[in-house]
Amino acid sequence: MKLKIILLIILVTSSLSGNCYKTTNFKGVSLNKNKNYTIEQDGISNRIINLTIDPSKSFISDSNLKCIYLSPISIVCLNNSNIQVVIETWLINNNKVQYTKSITGYPGWDTIKAFSGDIIGSCD
Repeated sequence: MKLKIILLIILVTSSLSGNCYKTTNFKGVSLNKNKNYTIEQDGISNRIINLTIDPSKSFISDSNLKCIYLSPISIVCLNNSNIQVVIETWLINNNKVQYTKSITGYPGWDTIKAFSGDIIGSCD
């Protein structure tokens, strides 16, 4: 019985602690208002993005968006200044990361993006 309780405590505390993932090689599609929302191949290459999923402080490297922890494998990040809105979702799926971004209210930048990228390791 004690062993079961100890294992349960380890499981709960390990799922509550944060993880940081190094991600890169994003490929997917984007739709831009200036191009009549036609689907275009898009991606982010030659860049590593650190994704920290932590109940107390989730964040994306090189980003000023506020991130909210949803689960041990997902966060949502956003910036909302009345008419200018950016919303990102990040989801860990085995060795991949799924990323979506929606931008509105920025003239010339109203965009929707959906990417899949590679997890190449843990952050140092």
